[in-house]
Formats: sequence, structure tokens, C-alpha cells
Amino acid sequence: MHLDGTLHFVVAGIAVNYHDILRRGA
Repeated sequence: MHLDGTLHFVVAGIAVNYHDILRRGA
């Protein structure tokens, strides 16, 4: 298990969700 891989997945997911919120809520 690579922590860096997991962290990248989490950060990518947050970034996508945040971008979607900006597109909808801005």
C-alpha cells in the first residue's frame, strides 16, 4: 500500500468535487 497513491486519489477527488461546486454554486 502506497500512502502517496492514496493521498493523490483523495486530493484528486476533492479537487473534482470543489470544481463542480464552483460551477454550480458560483
